[in-house]
Parts: sequence; structure tokens; C-alpha cells
Amino acid sequence: MSAAANANDAAAVYLDAGDYQRATEVLGAALAHDPGNGPLLARYAQARLGLRDYGGAASAAHSALGAMPGNAYIERVYALALHGLGRRQEALQLAWRSTAEHPEDPLAFSIYARLLHQAGFDREALPVVNEALRLNPGSADALVLRGDIALRTVNRSAAESDYHQALRLEPGHAAATHNLAVTRLHWGTLTKALRGFLDAGRLDPQLGPAVRDGIGAVLIRVLRPATAAVVFLASALVFVGNVQELHHSTLVPRLFTAAFSLALGAVTVWVVCNVPGPMLVAVLRERLVLALRLLFLVVATGIGAVIAVVGAPSSAAVLGPVLLLGMIGLTVLGWLVGQ
Repeated sequence: MSAAANANDAAAVYLDAGDYQRATEVLGAALAHDPGNGPLLARYAQARLGLRDYGGAASAAHSALGAMPGNAYIERVYALALHGLGRRQEALQLAWRSTAEHPEDPLAFSIYARLLHQAGFDREALPVVNEALRLNPGSADALVLRGDIALRTVNRSAAESDYHQALRLEPGHAAATHNLAVTRLHWGTLTKALRGFLDAGRLDPQLGPAVRDGIGAVLIRVLRPATAAVVFLASALVFVGNVQELHHSTLVPRLFTAAFSLALGAVTVWVVCNVPGPMLVAVLRERLVLALRLLFLVVATGIGAVIAVVGAPSSAAVLGPVLLLGMIGLTVLGWLVGQ
């Protein structure tokens, strides 16, 4: 076996493992001795694409096409590299040409549909991805793409169906797991959505930013209404103070205070129990207002619990308005920054 073939085989192993840097080094060394080798250039273009070096990937793919004109694999890599460079019209034209030249290649249709979807042409992308699935019904990636298109066009039921089907084919498909969590977030099933985001992060650490965004979105949905609900606790605290001034028993308002404190405490417990500590810290570090909301809930719960047990009506009369002002301030700040 030739040195070029050995390098190509070794690079294929590295590419399959996602070690694009090592694949680039192996292929670069081989290309130094055989710079016009089409298969090596094709692999090198893929490795550069994996490193997000779109200029290097496009250059290598262009050279590879010169050595191997009409090669479907190289055309796909080249189209993705051009898209990464922002040359979207050229990328779409090349991807369309690849489907015309290789009408039985499902990957050609998948790439073209993905580029159409990313360009915002979802109506045009749908029949293209359907053709990819006709050619290869067992493609989990194509099903996820069709689900993404359906989700963008607000057909959530169809999107969820495609994600479920993709996961039946590939139970460890990270993108399907993540995007299914997105649909559950839209449906309001927050616990399932949260678990889906966490599972996606475990399946593919490269999804870290998207996973943190998803978990942040779940926490916003949970902590926003919880922060607003502090108004009930604040009202109960004010009532405790007012009843004492009228020389009546504070038992009933303290019972209400205890109930509202338990409800707010349950929200805090749900967050802490469902989001692992390191992930919670990472999410809150990127979203200061969410961190303030959670801290505010902890403080409000503690104040309510103490007043419910001890009484302290004079303190309650002061702390109730303080909590109310804090709730208003956090609500306004949250809407301003989107948290």
C-alpha cells in the first residue's frame, strides 16, 4: 500500500473520531510529497472544515475538484466551506448542481436542503429533504433536518414526530435529543425539556453553548412567574403587620405566609434538584438576572419561613414592602435584558 493510501486511511480514522487537528497534520505531511493527490486533498478539505477553517477547506476542495471533477463528496465539502465563508449563493448553486449531477445520492440532497434551511428558504428545503429521505429512509440526520424545518415553520407536532423517529434509529443522536427538548420547551413540558438538554450535553459536549441556552430558557420560564409570585408573599407579610396593629391574631396571615413560602421554596428545590451544580453555575454565570432571581427567591423564602414561625409582625410590616419593591425591580430588569 502506498504512503498516500496509508495517510488517507489513517486520516479517515481520525476524522471519524472527530480529531480534525491530527487528521490535518497527517494529511498535510502526505500532501507535502504528493500535492496533487485528489483523495488526500478531499480528506484535507474535510479536516479543515471540521476545524472551521473555511478558507483552507474551500481552497483544498477546489484543488481536489480539479483533480477529481464531479466528485460528489468533494462538492458537498466545498459547498459547506463556501457557506462558512459567507458565499451562500455560490454554496447553494454548487449544492444544487451536485443534486442534478448525482440524483441518486441522498447526501447531496441533504446538504442542499440544509443550506436552503440555513438561508431561510424552508419552503424550498422541505421537498429537497423529503427526496433525501426517499433515497435513504434510515437517515437520522435527514429526519432531524426535516424536524428543524417543521419547527421553524411552527409545525411542532411534525417536528417532534421526526425527532422521535430519528432517536428510534439512533438513540444517541445528540441533535435530535436537543431539538426534541426545544419542542418540549415550546409545549411547556419544562422538566422533560430540561432533561433533554442535559442528555444532549452529555451526548455531545460540543453542544455546550446551545445546551446552556436551552437550560437558561427553561429557567426563565420557571423563575419569571416565581419572581412575580413573590407579590403574594409580600402581601401576606404586610397583612401580618397590619393585623398585629389591630390587635388581632396573626395566625391566619402567618399560615398564608407559610403556604406562599413553601410554594416558592418548592421552585428553588426543583431548580437545584434538576440542574446539576456545575451546569447551574455555568448557566447563571452567563445570565446575571437569572442568578439574581434565584437568590431573591431563596431570600424571600427564608424571610417568609421565619415570619411564619416566629411572627415578628413589626419586621413583617417592613420586609413585605421591601420584597415587593425587589420583585418589581427584578421584573423590570428581567424584561429589559430578556431574562
